[in-house]
Amino acid sequence: MNRKHARRWLLAGIAALARPLAECTPRELWRGRLQLALTELAHVKELLDVAQKKLDELAKHDAGMKLLETIPGVGPRTAEAVVAFLPEPQRFRTSKQVSAYGGFVPRQYQSTDTDHRGRITKRGPKTLRKLLVECAWVMLRYNAWARAIYQRLTHGGKTRKKQAIVALARKLLVRCWAMLRDGTAWRADPIAQGAT
Repeated sequence: MNRKHARRWLLAGIAALARPLAECTPRELWRGRLQLALTELAHVKELLDVAQKKLDELAKHDAGMKLLETIPGVGPRTAEAVVAFLPEPQRFRTSKQVSAYGGFVPRQYQSTDTDHRGRITKRGPKTLRKLLVECAWVMLRYNAWARAIYQRLTHGGKTRKKQAIVALARKLLVRCWAMLRDGTAWRADPIAQGAT
């Protein structure tokens, strides 16, 4: 049984326990609350469907969205977020500026004779960073470029997985920025293809 059918089966089982609040005895008020929660869930699903249809409609006419959806492993919601947070890609001159905007650069701790670099700053849009990290995990399945970078950063082992994914998300942001800036579709990196 796949997840979708399992979810429907579970909701059907829960719905069988629910009753309208007016019909519940004092000991069965939980059934009434369950009915209210299921009604609210159905309403939220309807609103989500309306919002997703509108976003899909807007995406059909956006050139930036079409460009970013050519990347294997990048879905429409991630492409929308990148386009929304980078509406004017020409305002960034370098990839370092884009990485800093996304919060993917390391913190620096400096004193007179020491210079330490820590974790990423996490400044900038949290939603963008979160979607890019999730997308980086998915890209390991569908994108040879992403797999090659991940293998290089983890040295083929099981250590530093999270750091490698964050680094991959930063590289993805930079590639998306360059695609939007230049108006070019995805091109697989020839080095990455040779590595796989």
